[in-house]
Amino acid sequence: MKILIVDDNPVDRAFLRANVEKRGCEAVEAGNGLEGLEMATLHRPDVIVSDVLMPEMDGFEFLKAARRRPELRDIPFIFYSSVYTGDKEEDFARELGAAAFIRKPADPEALWARINAILQECRVKPAAPPPGAAPDETRFFKKYSGIVAARLEEKVRELEEAKARLEESERFYRNLFGSLRDVVIITDPDRRILDANQPALRETFGYEREEILGRDVGLLYEEPAPRGGESAPAVFGEPREGAAQVDFRRKDGGRFTGELHLQEMRDEDGRPLGKIGVIRDVSDRRRTERLIKKILESVGEGFVLIDPDYRIVCPNLAYCHLAGVADAESLKGRHCYEASHHSDRPCWERGEACPVKVTFETGEPHAVVHRHFDEDGRTGYVEVHSYPLRDDTGRIVSVIEIMNDITEKRELEEQLRHSQKIQAVGKLAGGIAHDFNNILTAIIGFGSLLQARMRPDDPLLSYVRQILASAEKAASLTQSLLAFSRKQVIQPEPVRLNTIIRNMEGLLARLVGEDIRVETDLSPADPTILADSGQIDQVLMNLAANARDAMPGGGVLHVATDVVTLDAEFVRARGRGQPGPHALLRVTDTGTGMTEEVKDRIFEPFFTTKDIGQGTGLGLAMVHGIVEQHKGHIDVRSTPGQGTEFSIYLPLSPVPAREPEAETDEVPEPGGETVLLAEDNPEVRTLLTEILQDYGYEVLLAEDGEEALEVFDRHRGEVDLLLFDLMMPRLGGREAFQAIQARKPGIRVVFISGYATDYAYKKGLLEKGAVFVSKPVSPNELLKAIREALDRAPTRREGAA
Repeated sequence: MKILIVDDNPVDRAFLRANVEKRGCEAVEAGNGLEGLEMATLHRPDVIVSDVLMPEMDGFEFLKAARRRPELRDIPFIFYSSVYTGDKEEDFARELGAAAFIRKPADPEALWARINAILQECRVKPAAPPPGAAPDETRFFKKYSGIVAARLEEKVRELEEAKARLEESERFYRNLFGSLRDVVIITDPDRRILDANQPALRETFGYEREEILGRDVGLLYEEPAPRGGESAPAVFGEPREGAAQVDFRRKDGGRFTGELHLQEMRDEDGRPLGKIGVIRDVSDRRRTERLIKKILESVGEGFVLIDPDYRIVCPNLAYCHLAGVADAESLKGRHCYEASHHSDRPCWERGEACPVKVTFETGEPHAVVHRHFDEDGRTGYVEVHSYPLRDDTGRIVSVIEIMNDITEKRELEEQLRHSQKIQAVGKLAGGIAHDFNNILTAIIGFGSLLQARMRPDDPLLSYVRQILASAEKAASLTQSLLAFSRKQVIQPEPVRLNTIIRNMEGLLARLVGEDIRVETDLSPADPTILADSGQIDQVLMNLAANARDAMPGGGVLHVATDVVTLDAEFVRARGRGQPGPHALLRVTDTGTGMTEEVKDRIFEPFFTTKDIGQGTGLGLAMVHGIVEQHKGHIDVRSTPGQGTEFSIYLPLSPVPAREPEAETDEVPEPGGETVLLAEDNPEVRTLLTEILQDYGYEVLLAEDGEEALEVFDRHRGEVDLLLFDLMMPRLGGREAFQAIQARKPGIRVVFISGYATDYAYKKGLLEKGAVFVSKPVSPNELLKAIREALDRAPTRREGAA
């Protein structure tokens, strides 16, 4: 079956053609009535489907002309139209011989069913009127004119309504166009300005709309762009869309940076009609961005913006420093775990907490402490806080991570914990040493008195000597406890460090044995330190003994000195001391070395890796205590199988060392003065009384400071010297001495204690006429101290008294 489709709308023709051909029929097309007559004559269709309103010849005229031609008169004619669809039009069409009038649009299946039904009906009943039955011309044109006039009126009404709507739409567009805060520029393909929104144009560029219409868009731009933005002609001249940063020029010559968004305009055939450009002044925003960037670069904390794919968007310099890189651009786009942890796997896959992941999942801030590695593999600790960044709808678009390097803080906290632990154990050790020294004082004192009264050939003399030797060893142990606990009063003086080592070299060689070679490398500067030389001897002895035990098969013990300058960072990392020049004492061995776990504990009291009975665990603890008491630092470097190096830093003395004086073993002369003795321990009190009375001194006794004041008040004119224990119940020796000194200026004093603290020296008691004797004390040492105090010339203060 062949169907002629007549319609001036190519889309409607294509729709009908597809519907017809889908049913296996042939379609012939025409664009108006005249073409329809020609195509119908040429192709003789089985049915004609025609629109009504068409140019040159409409559907009614086409139907009337077809009915006049004998060869076309019997072909069924169907109107398919969206206009002229009223009852009058349908009646008129049927009068002309139309088989049916179908309204657009119609469902394809329903349309085909209707056409097919009409064809079946026309086969039974002819579609055309009989010859001679055609309407006369006058009546046809009258009806046709009426229909056309009605439709024209309707069309005029529609046009007027459309015009009103268009005017309303234009007013709305103008109001909307004028209310935009951004400048909108519309250009033709030749870049001439067709339109612009006035208020924003005046505010941003200083132009009135009429001043720029028809002019080249380059009027608004810098050409070429002077500050890195793109030039206007380049942007508007290229066939492109999108956004660009552009340098613009105002009417007054002022310049600003703007953000330009371009949209291409094209007609139905794709031909360019021009462009729409939206311009926003971002000068303030860029200034704000630069300010924010400066702020972020000035803070010490690391700042980084991370997107939902865990990629870095914006890092500051502090974060780059934490990540171990110098260039922020090299981090952008990388995964945060690659930059922070130098790993190709996310934190949570390695079993570590990830604050960014928690914040993305919960929307809440989160904080953790992370271990970071820099490019060289060095480990640090970073405190990480994550915060959600949301858009206007509340959706999390990224996470802000703020990081603070707490490596130094953690090290200082660890040092504080270690120091507190040492202090607690030291307090216990000091208390034990105090009580033990009181016992040893009685043993050594009475033993010495007994030895002095025995004949040289007395068979029991060897027993007494053995008792004294054992007591001296016990006294050495208490000295170690006191040195460790820093409750031993030191008497520092300027000494040459090289001289101490030379004097100890032979002893060190004997201590380590023949299998170990002792080497020294002493600085030509010969550093002078303010130290107790006996304590430094003890440090060398303990380090040498430690090295000996680490080299059972022999090796080398190397002792070196130098002068170094410690900077503020070195001191700050250790939490104490002062920057400046220091003497360096370095003791190195080639022994077995230590693991990190052992090295972290070597200064703990009673910690040892030796077998039971082969070490007390106090040697290195005592070294640590002595070094800290001398305001020094000690560092340790050790590698298993490669030996150990101890570096001790001691402040240099501001005054030179004195030449050593020759020691004398003179026995002190007997005395006849009166000594007020205050001692809370009864055994020690009895011993001291025996010693003093044996040498001719008169002794007044008191059990504590309060009783000493009472005794002094009763015998004020008799007392020549005070012999006071520092630590006593009710009132200590220092306080009792100060009270008596106020009553009798110039009174001499000797302090004795096994539990003295550093303040006895630091507070100036030793410079105020006080002599100190440390327990356990031998009778000879005690008598020398008393004689020294009594025979010494009075100070200016004492003389004034």
